[in-house]
Amino acid sequence: MERTVRKVCGLGLGLVLVVAFSIQVCAQKNSPPPSAAPLVLTGAIPLPNVKGRIDHFGLDPVHNRLFVSALGNNTEEIIGISAQTVVHTISGVPTPQGVAYSPETNKLFVGSDEGKLYVYDGTTLDLITSIDFGDDVDNLRYDAAEKRLYVGYGDEKTGAIAVVDAATNKRLDDEFKLGAHPESFQVAASGPNIYVNLPGLKQIAVINRNSVAAAVTPRTNAFNCGFFAHRLAWILF
Repeated sequence: MERTVRKVCGLGLGLVLVVAFSIQVCAQKNSPPPSAAPLVLTGAIPLPNVKGRIDHFGLDPVHNRLFVSALGNNTEEIIGISAQTVVHTISGVPTPQGVAYSPETNKLFVGSDEGKLYVYDGTTLDLITSIDFGDDVDNLRYDAAEKRLYVGYGDEKTGAIAVVDAATNKRLDDEFKLGAHPESFQVAASGPNIYVNLPGLKQIAVINRNSVAAAVTPRTNAFNCGFFAHRLAWILF
């Protein structure tokens, strides 16, 4: 069965490449050559005090700031986008991962691989509180309409999406057990669904936030190729 799936996945990828190549050839024949490159590097923002790898980014569109989780450096770097420089560093965050800013409450949320969610004042960037989830607080998603923060955490046994009230900094009773660690997930712009990558299970879980039973519906047919389930699922929803 697994060999068959791999053949199907390989065939599907081959078809995509053939079609893409054909479209590109036709486009080159029928379109004038571009006058400029589609992407041009206009600058770079140095992080002189950061060592090790960088993980997630977060955006503050109100104050034009970019938050960078410097996982290998145990810091959260705050960049002024207009000035294109680091304007502040939050130190002492063990292996920071997911990061999200709430304009409505003016708070910054940073998840740690050590299992805690840190809550900071959006102006002073002082620590307000932390919430212990036990293990691997990874991806974060903020719902502005509900002022709720969705927190992906846990391992292959405890993996779940938890919910935090951004106004009160309280963990709510709502929780969606997944049976695997949740990687990237997306909250639907309209409707109650959350789509969650579960690469350990080679599944995409569909969560209905309005369900009293917190139902999780697995979708496996199109994502049995493992790698693609981890990397590309976000573009489908």
